[in-house]
Amino acid sequence: YKQQPEELRPWVAVGEAIGINVFVWALGMYGLDGEHAYINLDSMRDNLTYWFEWDVNNFITNFFAHPYHGGLYYNAGRANGLDFWSSGFLTFGGSLMWEMVMERHRPSVNDLVITTTGGMFVGEMVYRFSSLVLDDSATGAERVWRELAGFLINPVRGFNRLINGETSRVLPTHNQLRAPVRGTVYWAGDITSREADLEDSRAAPNLEVILAYGDPFIGTEERKPLDYFTLQASGHISEEPYWSIYSYGLLLGKELASKESQDHLIGLFQHYDFLYTEQIRLGGTSFCAGAISRFRLSPKVELRLMGHAGWMMMGASQNDYVEPPPDASQKVDRDYNYGTGYIAKIDAVLDLQKFGRFIGRWAHYRLFTLEGADGTNRLNLFQARYRIPIWKSLGAGIQYTQYREHSKYDEFPNVKQKLFQWRFSISYNF
Repeated sequence: YKQQPEELRPWVAVGEAIGINVFVWALGMYGLDGEHAYINLDSMRDNLTYWFEWDVNNFITNFFAHPYHGGLYYNAGRANGLDFWSSGFLTFGGSLMWEMVMERHRPSVNDLVITTTGGMFVGEMVYRFSSLVLDDSATGAERVWRELAGFLINPVRGFNRLINGETSRVLPTHNQLRAPVRGTVYWAGDITSREADLEDSRAAPNLEVILAYGDPFIGTEERKPLDYFTLQASGHISEEPYWSIYSYGLLLGKELASKESQDHLIGLFQHYDFLYTEQIRLGGTSFCAGAISRFRLSPKVELRLMGHAGWMMMGASQNDYVEPPPDASQKVDRDYNYGTGYIAKIDAVLDLQKFGRFIGRWAHYRLFTLEGADGTNRLNLFQARYRIPIWKSLGAGIQYTQYREHSKYDEFPNVKQKLFQWRFSISYNF
């Protein structure tokens, strides 16, 4: 975890956040010919005069692209010596500037919240991933590929290293924020259906990565936000791309009295969820109280348990009754409701080493509509997975996932949906 602190340059960080906005605006204006980029003094005055509203951008833009955009602001802070919370304030400032003066659409409250909270989470993960690649003690061809890879992972940090001469500076140690990373890459075939008997099922290849960064039981009071986080990212490789992200990280934590055979931690966690399936949409950022426990049942058997519950600050859920646009030639971008609510999650991992690993997961989301079709959306997710090692780091496995969604509407008939998925995979541990 040892790292020489970045030089503190707060005003450079502010300037870069402004520069990011100008760059993204210019890309929209001159590269993509985006209607939103046609700004002038009148549009700025209009945005500063009227209150925030809810925008109509599509689900991927608002709940995937905006957290990534927020991560750029965030890393302008981290690359210039700011810590997690200070970089969060910079993320909020960059998003507020964008909403107020950098696009002609009126400012959106959903964009401000999800760009800030999602940007902090995504940005810190990206910062730590780039730290795993960068090595200030490397030279020659190794140094070149490490700097290039670090730039691709974290362009804002790569830019700062370039202008500050850090790409060629050689130090006695790697001088990066490091933590152990354990994970598995799965190459799988999915069978998905709306019926439990898999009638009318669809098959597609799938690529997935599951990893854990750091150790929640580090036994020190010098804990920093996201010293420990987990990430599960999965994507279908088909004509219509579907993917999901299930992740959480430790913001504040305290270890309880541990014994030789067990460890326990309670804390405050941030979650980022993005579910984009054939028929179910759910995304948002949450803050949860929770606990993690580890039990060493024998020298070769370990059980890990996680339980979290808390508030989804800003989220989105499926809207089954999308209002048609006033002009028939227009496309409906927003097919979801904005909402807030609560989530609860339980994860269990039973590691039997050479006899394989069982993973069980249950997650419950309940969102109350803030804008859209008034009502309540409830989604339950159940997942069970078994992986058995074959040879060295290679393994094979099977997974079952079930989604059950129940949307209760105030002015429309209620809607129930189910989605069942079987996954057969080969995998590689790292």
